[in-house]
Amino acid sequence: MDKTYGMDVTDFRIQLMQFTSKYLDEITGLTDGAKGMIGLMLGNIIRGNRYDETTRIKIQMYASEHGYSFQQLDRIISDGFFAWRVHVEMFKNNR
Repeated sequence: MDKTYGMDVTDFRIQLMQFTSKYLDEITGLTDGAKGMIGLMLGNIIRGNRYDETTRIKIQMYASEHGYSFQQLDRIISDGFFAWRVHVEMFKNNR
């Protein structure tokens, strides 16, 4: 799949912003700083359409420096990437 998930660039940017805001609002138990890092990482993963080892290392470093477990943050980001794909399909089907 291309880096805009089959949407034009404007739709992609709008959908990414709306999805990320909604997804981060639904996360509980994390500081605003952690949510910001998750939003940044998730945005990078979505724009690059990949979740690779470099990203996992960055998550591990953030987790260890801020008192979170890697598994906790990795799960939130992985779930977000999956939810993004569902969001895109729903958006494309409702156009």
